Amino acid sequence: MESIWSKETQILPREPLHQHQSVNTVIIGGGMAGILTAFLLKKRGVDVVVLEANTIGSGQTKNTTAKITCQHGLMYYKLIQERGEHYAKKYARVNMLAIELYERIINSLHIDCDFRRLPSYLYSKVDDLCLRREAGAASKLGMQADFCFKTALPFEVKGAVRFENQAQFQPLAFLKAISEEVCVYEHSPVLKVESNTVITPGGNVKADHVVFATHYPFVNFPGLFFTRLHQERSYAIAIEGGQNT
Repeated sequence: MESIWSKETQILPREPLHQHQSVNTVIIGGGMAGILTAFLLKKRGVDVVVLEANTIGSGQTKNTTAKITCQHGLMYYKLIQERGEHYAKKYARVNMLAIELYERIINSLHIDCDFRRLPSYLYSKVDDLCLRREAGAASKLGMQADFCFKTALPFEVKGAVRFENQAQFQPLAFLKAISEEVCVYEHSPVLKVESNTVITPGGNVKADHVVFATHYPFVNFPGLFFTRLHQERSYAIAIEGGQNT
């Protein structure tokens, strides 16, 4: 199925890498994480390039549900229990700052990407204890979160955690605007990384820093990440006139 975001926004194509280069930072992956990292680094005067195996925003970004939120499932209560309140508060704080950063970039560049501040809900139809604990934990960490029974859903729920001042936007419209500020090479798959040199079919990029923004690391050593990864898949659909379904 086609992404609703890519139906609305077309990002101009970029040339593949055809030469060797030396830069301060090379970023592997031209999705939201990679392009936004490059954008922020360039604003700080860093010489940076992005290498994308396909096209800008063609992976996870074009299929995202497009919410910008601190609410990452039931995790704050668990985070406090496992890592302590100090660490959990820092995690919550940087996530709240991230939403503010998106808003500042959008306003400063006058990006038309349907950015809106909205509440985010996590609900259950069978149990409310875990939701009550999560709401209490998030509130304790300084977030605008509470337990509630009423949502915009067309069915009753046992309960929900509501996070205020979260956001949604058109991700590809945002990505299109900030990608115009950075150097991106499309159709430039990375074959391997040797020390500080990134190797592609069209040329090598030598850099002081290499950033992996590829959803998961594709190198096996060091780290052996493949031994700790498992596949998960979720689905979302957009329906016109579906408010009464």
